[in-house]
Amino acid sequence: PSDEIASLALHARDLGRRIGAARDIDVFIRRNLGEAPPSAELRTQLEARRAQLFADIASVLSGPDFGLFSIDLLSAAYLQKWRAAGLVQLAAPARAYAESALERRWGKLTGRAQGVDFSVVASLHPLRVDLKKLRYAAQFFRDHFDPASRKPFFAAMSALQETFGDINDAVVAQDIASSVYIGHGAKAAHVAGFIAGRRCAEAAAAARIVEKNWRQFAAMTPFWRLSPDASAAP
Repeated sequence: PSDEIASLALHARDLGRRIGAARDIDVFIRRNLGEAPPSAELRTQLEARRAQLFADIASVLSGPDFGLFSIDLLSAAYLQKWRAAGLVQLAAPARAYAESALERRWGKLTGRAQGVDFSVVASLHPLRVDLKKLRYAAQFFRDHFDPASRKPFFAAMSALQETFGDINDAVVAQDIASSVYIGHGAKAAHVAGFIAGRRCAEAAAAARIVEKNWRQFAAMTPFWRLSPDASAAP
C-alpha cells in the first residue's frame, strides 16, 4: 500500500474505462447486428460512435499525459519506494502472504454475495467485479499451490465468471440499444427494441443459471486452505 501506487492505479482505471466503452460498442456491433433485422441507419450510427471512441483513445495514448503516466509507472517499478512501507510483509514467505491475500478477497466476495438478489440482474455487477479480482489474485499466486488442489476451484471460478460476463454483456447491450436509436427513424427504433428485448431475456435466463452455480462455488473449500506446499513437491 502506498499513495504513489494508489495514484497510478486510479489513472490506469480511468484509461481502462475509456477503452472499455469502445470495446462495448465493438462487441455490440459484432454480436447483435448480425442477429437483428437489418438497419443501415443504426449500423451507421454505431460505427460512427465506435470510430469516434477509438479516435479519442488514440489521442489520449499519444498525448503528453499518457507519456508522463508511463514514466511514473516505470519510475515506481524501478525505484521501488513502496518497499519501504512493506518490509515486514516482504520479509515473510510468499506462500503465507498469498494465503492472506486470497483469504481477504474470498471474504469480500462472499460478504458481497450476502446482499445480492440474483433475480435483479443489475445487482450482479459488483459481485462479478469481486469475483474477477479474486480470479486475478488466484492466477497470480497459483504457483505457490498444488495444481491438483487448485484445479477444481479454478474450473468452477472460470465457468462462473464466464456466465457473469454473458450477463454483463447482455445488460450493456440493452443500454447501448436504448441510447442509439433516437433520431434515426422508426426502423432503427424497431431494431434497437428487438435487440434490447432479446438481450433482456438472455440476461434473465443467465441469472437463473449463475445463482445455482454461485451456490455450488461458494460451498467449495478454497484451494489455499487445503493445498499442500507446492514448493515441497518433487
